[in-house]
Amino acid sequence: MTEMKSEIRNPNPNFRAVSGKPSGFSFRHLAFLRRLGFGFRLCVAFLVLPVGAQTPPAAPPRVIVRGGAGTAPMILPGGAQPGIDPLVASAMQQAGIDQSLTAQAEFDPSVIAAGEHATYRVVVTAMIEGVSLPEKLPTPPGLELAFTGRSFTYAGGNIGLQPRTMLNYRVSVAGAGTYVLPSYQGSANGKPVTIPAARLQVLPAGTAVAGRSPRLLLEVPPGQFYIGQTIRVRVALLDPGDNTVAGLAQPQAGGDAFVADPGPATYRREPREEGGRTVMAHICELLVTPVREGQLTLTAHGLAVLTRPVMNGGISLSNFSPLLDSEPVSVTVNHLPKQGELPGFTGGIGRFQMEPPRISTRQVRAGEPLTLTVTVRGEGNLNRLLPPRPDGAKGWQLFPPLTEFPLPGVVQFTYTLIPVNPAVVATPALPWCYFDPGRTQYVDLTLPPVPIQVLPAPGVAASAAEPAPPKPETPSPAAEEREPVLTGLADAPGRVVSTLRPLQERPWFLGLQWVPAVALGVLWDWSRRRRYRAEHPEIVLKARARRGLRRQLRLARRAAAKRDAPGFVQAAVNALREASAPYAAANPGALVCSDILEALPSSEREGRGGQVVRRLCAAADEWRFVRTSSDGVLLLALQPEFERLASQLRERL
Repeated sequence: MTEMKSEIRNPNPNFRAVSGKPSGFSFRHLAFLRRLGFGFRLCVAFLVLPVGAQTPPAAPPRVIVRGGAGTAPMILPGGAQPGIDPLVASAMQQAGIDQSLTAQAEFDPSVIAAGEHATYRVVVTAMIEGVSLPEKLPTPPGLELAFTGRSFTYAGGNIGLQPRTMLNYRVSVAGAGTYVLPSYQGSANGKPVTIPAARLQVLPAGTAVAGRSPRLLLEVPPGQFYIGQTIRVRVALLDPGDNTVAGLAQPQAGGDAFVADPGPATYRREPREEGGRTVMAHICELLVTPVREGQLTLTAHGLAVLTRPVMNGGISLSNFSPLLDSEPVSVTVNHLPKQGELPGFTGGIGRFQMEPPRISTRQVRAGEPLTLTVTVRGEGNLNRLLPPRPDGAKGWQLFPPLTEFPLPGVVQFTYTLIPVNPAVVATPALPWCYFDPGRTQYVDLTLPPVPIQVLPAPGVAASAAEPAPPKPETPSPAAEEREPVLTGLADAPGRVVSTLRPLQERPWFLGLQWVPAVALGVLWDWSRRRRYRAEHPEIVLKARARRGLRRQLRLARRAAAKRDAPGFVQAAVNALREASAPYAAANPGALVCSDILEALPSSEREGRGGQVVRRLCAAADEWRFVRTSSDGVLLLALQPEFERLASQLRERL
């Protein structure tokens, strides 16, 4: 729904402070300026003191009544009443705004036949920001109201302009009868306002009703439409036959899935046959674009400028502009077909013609820019038409085009192109196509190449025409004052990169920032463990003893499995030495039998464990010095007791 809003601006312009120190500025000037500024502030303080002594009232929150299909007016939570902006209230007083608060409610028309259209309209003489109505109106049984829209306008009041906010509801009745909507409370500008009662009389279906009201019609072309297609619809306001309709103001067509296209609306009047008689119709053509697929609903709204005859002079004056809404119209919208789509489609839907491209010059040097202008005419979504995309062309540097709308129904695309080498003989071809909904097919409008002549760059031509002179040992003054000249463009392209984004904006660069932090964390943990082990050397000794004990146990078990008595005895003694080394604080190879016994618990030292240790140590000495032993079978039989003893020592580590 279209609404007319008054924009109030601050009359005082914004000042911009410019800092700088002029020549000849001294501290005496600075002191003088300070005294002058203090005096100015003192005068202002005396002037505004009476005004500042009054505490301004707190501005209540502003409420905007929303409109749309199926949307009810918004109410502040907790029953708070919305208020008007103090700045708007001040402007209203200065502009001679009639601030008298009144409310009207009516059914338009008040008498209908069953099945006909009626509107419940509420008019409040207040700004639209401060009007609030209950979300649920006290409707009688059999009467249903659906909020359709709101509008705002100014009209002549008692002492000046009078703001008027209008809210429309669509009426649905169950059958013939008289329906009375009782009065209820609303709010406007932070004050309570009483909405008066309204009466609707519904006659049986087919009954002729006299004194009809103006009707608003929405006319949509027949057929199916596509997403993104511009639809030209007509909003027609029909005169009831008494010549009370003077015009149509603020028309708008739309819905939940339609976007209104900007552009000048066209108005005209034409006679129409209505009910067996000729009446005048005020017609406005609008453009809408669907943005969703499916069976959509399209509605129209507008203000009807009504006139009534006045006895003085017999002239007609406009005194009321009610808000009217049309019956919803169902529109079928489809997706564009993928079959038959040509290269270069940018969303153009309609019928277009492309004029021959215009080039700024036919002769250009390598590295110098030229412009190519493409003009497209036709009917369709010209306001949303995207130009052909300049894809990469060999030997050219292309820039995005500029879009202009010089005339209605005309769009121009201006490309900037730079040839990079003299081998180029024509501008690149730009593929482009559009979809014709009448023929339901894609039409090719590829931009053809334009022949041109590309001359070598000045630096490249000079170097190729004559050899470079020998460089003098001492540069002359003329050579020093010579203006430098850029060399020609390179014939071969440079290094190919996958993207032009800098390193610091790539995703992996953020993860790279964690590498120093992780490295510092690892170094800190390693240093902490090193210091801890230096303060507790027994941890290192016990860890070393556990590793040595596991190694010697594997050797002892392997020797016992092979029935190798000397190997078993040697590995068993070495295992006991490894387990006893942390308690003796010595090298495991330097321990003797007494050192191993000292590491055993007191109960094992004099018991069976001590005997096993002494027997194994004695057998190890015999194998080491005498090379013989008393009995290897008896030594191998000591394996279970050795395993038990080694398990006890391992638990103590």
